[in-house]
Amino acid sequence: MKNSLEMMIGLWKKLMVKRRRITALREALTEIRDIAAISEGVEFYAMLANKALEEDDKRNEKHRS
Repeated sequence: MKNSLEMMIGLWKKLMVKRRRITALREALTEIRDIAAISEGVEFYAMLANKALEEDDKRNEKHRS
């Protein structure tokens, strides 16, 4: 019993690390998109960042349903 509880705690900690990483990556993509959107000649990067954010939003929406 204790072993499975320790395993669950370990998995939960790993999940929290992954969630923080995903949050950091989303923040970076948002910043790239916003800066590229107002910078000259880098619209392509804004489009790529926005596409990644939209795909993640769709994936998250699918999991919430």
